[in-house]
Amino acid sequence: LSYSVEDNMAPKLAYLEREIGLSRAELRDWVVRNPSILGFSLADRYRPRLEACRAAGVDARRVLSYVSQTDETFCKRTGIAPDVLVSV
Repeated sequence: LSYSVEDNMAPKLAYLEREIGLSRAELRDWVVRNPSILGFSLADRYRPRLEACRAAGVDARRVLSYVSQTDETFCKRTGIAPDVLVSV
């Protein structure tokens, strides 16, 4: 990985830990199982999907489960209307 720890990885990990409600150990397990989650944008992928999950009453952990999926697939699998994700 060629991401800056201070500018990219640390804020992303802190956000996921805080906003999804994961412990450090849980988050570490997610990253070890799927390190590609560190490559997705906090602003363009994680925040909009987390806000859409909250608005729809969907478990926030689904954001990590489907992070690599397209927005269309994410919406289908979570039952979130695509217009909710776009409007966030």
